[in-house]
Amino acid sequence: MKKISVIIPVYNCEEYIKRCIDSIINQTYDNIQIIVVNDGSTDNTENILKNYTNITLINKKNEGVSKARNTGLSLADGDYVYFCDADDFLEKNAFEVLVNEYGENDLLRFGHYVVNGDDKKEKTNADDVLAGVNLNFDNEKILEYLISNKTEGHLWNYLFKLNVIKDNKILFDEELFYQEDVMFLLEYCLKIKNVKVISNPFYNYYVNENSVTKNIESSIRNLSSICILRHKYLHLLKNNDMSNLSNLLEQRFLNLQLSYMLDYRKKLTKKEYVRVLKRISDGNQQYYKEALKEPISKKWKIFIKLLKKQRIYLFNLYISLYLMLKK
Repeated sequence: MKKISVIIPVYNCEEYIKRCIDSIINQTYDNIQIIVVNDGSTDNTENILKNYTNITLINKKNEGVSKARNTGLSLADGDYVYFCDADDFLEKNAFEVLVNEYGENDLLRFGHYVVNGDDKKEKTNADDVLAGVNLNFDNEKILEYLISNKTEGHLWNYLFKLNVIKDNKILFDEELFYQEDVMFLLEYCLKIKNVKVISNPFYNYYVNENSVTKNIESSIRNLSSICILRHKYLHLLKNNDMSNLSNLLEQRFLNLQLSYMLDYRKKLTKKEYVRVLKRISDGNQQYYKEALKEPISKKWKIFIKLLKKQRIYLFNLYISLYLMLKK
């Protein structure tokens, strides 16, 4: 019976952690190692975790999710590895079906629900080409999808082989605080041959509605790290003779910025919107400079130049025209 090592990094999740762990303990599949890494929580999380006798609990100082996951990987001894977020939960039969479906593949991807209060909807492929489908393909195709942002790079809807991770010394980049999961997934996919995708929604992604201000501050920080992230992507592809995919990177990062900015337009006042875009521009000047040297479309060059020069009102008009034409 194949063993699954489940790694759960936790930080201040007293409200949801019990639901998460219970959904794993109560699986219809028995051979599970549960590793919970408490990353310096300051709420009641640690006390809740102490009540569990059937988990491996590591309490450590707060050093970020990448360090926490690497700590979990150092203790994992299963055939497969699964990464779960502490505020989400699994369907009861998830692991039983996933192990049966895995076969001779190197990576298995599955579907998920989006849960918002009492509302629970299955994720569709409206903005993710791998949602709600059943496919088998080689690793180059999933690399293309991940780099071009045609599919999401969350870890929680993938089941990994531990030997691939260990044999290739794949770890989370502890310098990254944004898209470290995508980087890990890319490194893994560079070392495998085939991928299986099944549509079954086994994961429940819980929409935790924090304050708009907190989300905005987090996204400003994330977008300001794009230049560093871009360099790491390029280095990874070059070292693995996959530079042919590097042309997709600019599209990925430009689309990421656009999606954030469209969200800001809905949630912020006009004054707040201008202030936030100026802060993003301040943090991305080096990225804009490098991106303008790349062979990108005229549409994106205008997008970058308006942001770079902080012509925010013209930029807003440009986005409005873009949305009108898109319709």
